[in-house]
Amino acid sequence: MQDVPPAEFASDAFDSSTLNPDDLEREMRELGMDGDGTDIPAWEHELQKELQVLSRWRADVSCHFDHCKLFFFRNKCLEMSTAAGVRL
Repeated sequence: MQDVPPAEFASDAFDSSTLNPDDLEREMRELGMDGDGTDIPAWEHELQKELQVLSRWRADVSCHFDHCKLFFFRNKCLEMSTAAGVRL
């Protein structure tokens, strides 16, 4: 086992001279990347779709919650005005 000199960052201690370009290319291909890094893996596309669905759902829930608060406020105002004898 080779002693690695202490480094501030793990990347500083990495010896790139031992890197095999064929292994790197194979590993990148396995991750769904090509050599220029522009390909997005299928799992990431799927994740992006799920996040978009969740984002739309969250916006719908937020809008519904706002309507509920408005309805509650309106009813509370009607109750208070009725109790005070004021007609709105």
